[in-house]
Amino acid sequence: MYAGWGCLRDIGIHEPKSVRDLWQRIDLGMSGEHLEAYVPPHGAKLFRLRDA
Repeated sequence: MYAGWGCLRDIGIHEPKSVRDLWQRIDLGMSGEHLEAYVPPHGAKLFRLRDA
């Protein structure tokens, strides 16, 4: 899965953001120009994006 910031800006999300994987309970650090994650077939991911 790939989400470019151009699409995210359309819904009010601006870079950079602090990213946390809510299901694995780990901080992933700061976002760059995009957010990218592997999602297995029939899987799901849940992230929290916060202002830096």
